[in-house]
Amino acid sequence: MNKVLAGTELSALAVHTIIELGYGTVNKATELGALLRLEKSSVSRLVQKLKKEEFIKVDSLPDDKRSHILTLTPKGKSLLSDVGKVCATTTSVCVST
Repeated sequence: MNKVLAGTELSALAVHTIIELGYGTVNKATELGALLRLEKSSVSRLVQKLKKEEFIKVDSLPDDKRSHILTLTPKGKSLLSDVGKVCATTTSVCVST
């Protein structure tokens, strides 16, 4: 299986995370882990990688500093748009052949 997805240099898991955050399916690391069936340590590494590459930002909740909200940055939103275009093009090609 390819280590990159939808014309990006990111793993399929990272792109899946961008999609889920972008569509509002999840907004917390615990929700992301449950959805993707990942252990806490795997989610933590994934979140840190996407944060370091400036695709997401992590903010503490005002009433609970232990909980964090994950949101896409402008760079993450741009990537989501690009992924959507690649998927639409790929789907169009598959349907027309």
